[in-house]
Amino acid sequence: MTAQKHNHTLGTEQNNTLTTPVPSKVSRKKAFLYTTVSITVLLLSIITGNTIYYDNLEPNVPDVCEDNDTHEFIKLTEDRKSAFKEFLSIQTVTYGNDRPRDLEEFEKYKKFVETRYSEILSDERVEFYWLEYTLLIHLKPSTNSVKSDHVTKKIENSEKLPILFLAHIDVVPATAEDWEFPPFNPTEDAGYVYARGTIDNKNSAFAHFESLEYFLKNKTRTINRDIFVGFPEDEEGDSLDAAIVTSGAHRIKDKIRELGWNELDFVWDEGGCVVREAMTGVSVPVAMVGVCEKNYMDVAVEISSAGGHSSMSKLDESTVLKMSKVLNHLADNYDFISPSYFDQGPESPFLDNLIPHVPSYLKPILSNRWLFGGIVEKIFLSKGTTQALVRSIMGFTQFHAGIKNNVQPASAKVNINFRTHPYDQPRQVLERIQQLVSKKFDFEVSVYNMTSLDLDYGKNGCNLDQTTLGFRTLKANLQKVYQNDIVVTPYLTIGNTDARKFEDMSKNVYRFSFFDYHISDLNRFHGKNERILWTDVERALNFHFHVYDDSNEACDV
Repeated sequence: MTAQKHNHTLGTEQNNTLTTPVPSKVSRKKAFLYTTVSITVLLLSIITGNTIYYDNLEPNVPDVCEDNDTHEFIKLTEDRKSAFKEFLSIQTVTYGNDRPRDLEEFEKYKKFVETRYSEILSDERVEFYWLEYTLLIHLKPSTNSVKSDHVTKKIENSEKLPILFLAHIDVVPATAEDWEFPPFNPTEDAGYVYARGTIDNKNSAFAHFESLEYFLKNKTRTINRDIFVGFPEDEEGDSLDAAIVTSGAHRIKDKIRELGWNELDFVWDEGGCVVREAMTGVSVPVAMVGVCEKNYMDVAVEISSAGGHSSMSKLDESTVLKMSKVLNHLADNYDFISPSYFDQGPESPFLDNLIPHVPSYLKPILSNRWLFGGIVEKIFLSKGTTQALVRSIMGFTQFHAGIKNNVQPASAKVNINFRTHPYDQPRQVLERIQQLVSKKFDFEVSVYNMTSLDLDYGKNGCNLDQTTLGFRTLKANLQKVYQNDIVVTPYLTIGNTDARKFEDMSKNVYRFSFFDYHISDLNRFHGKNERILWTDVERALNFHFHVYDDSNEACDV
């Protein structure tokens, strides 16, 4: 009985096992298809949702600035045109290469300022300091009673942090033979004025002077916070050298500290500009406000050998051949020396802000960079102009070897120029190169820094916060003068400016010059036939005035 019972039980278990349903191939295919469709629908929903979200972002739209009864508007009169041309004709050139400046021209500049802007310098709300040929103007909050609209107000010294505006007044050299018009004899043609300094950077300096004069014409206007306006004299020279602490910008910095301030709310200097067709298919003008800038470094790579007469030379002992192997090795390891920081810096909000204005086929791609970022990054890295925004740029710029045709060079030396990304400190880049060559070759390779710039520059990174007082002020007033038909976005400044010298006084340092250029025109910057539209000069006057007005009235502490 026991055995029978056992067999019966076993048989039952076997029957149960045999009757357990096994998924068929058709069922598995259906499950796979269902999962695939579900994932696809989910992805499409996310992609569509992100695209709709970014495409419908509504910017904060301020009131517009225009010439009517309810808005203060600075007109570009013939007198202002004449003054701008006089300013441009003064040859405040910084030559570099140890060539001295023409100080008579800088004396002309000083006389021009003291004559034309005497009302600014004599205003009781203003203190000014000539620091050699660098001018610092200080708008001071009043402690006296001031009558305004029949109401007597007492303005106490403000606890708000000061603001600093900068605009250097020197220019780079220009050769008349290379220009269509004389570079220091301002010439009008087809709505433009041509002269050296029209976009770098006398346009900004002139706009500051004229708008500040207009701002102060209202004698009942109270100054509610400390505002400094500095005009450095030597930005185009070697003032970025870490060993030079006596430049115009340094003197401005020292004076502000002498007056008791070690911290600033924000700093605004030259840098980005308004660009037309900033991306393919984008017709709206784009104001690129620099929130950080690149650094500069020259690295020397050197190889030595015994040299000797070429008739008895061996190829494997050639310093030129050895150097070519080193350079090929560095080029093959470019991504290690200079990693990509795509979507981590200012290009991220730049792309976000442009999404409503790009062609329809780009909207889902740019809105979903978590999925398509690799594609966009490859596009950025494929072009020189865009890869400069996301990585440090390495260029082999000079090769020195040999003294005679029949002599084997005893040494070879290459200069590698770097424009380092703010997320790369120059010291880190130098150490990566040294690491790459240290054990790779059976000959000695010497790698060393050739500049005296700050090798640790970049530790502050980029401030991408678009809600700060400084960024909001610049953005709102760009929208005003463009009648809200403009995109304002953070940007990485490729060149170097005086602004970097104030990064230890404020984390909010911005770089923007008011001129409006098609992207194809940007080669005029430091180049031939520099020019600016008269309409842009007028808009610049009003933009600067509104920045003064809003900065003075801002409640941020």
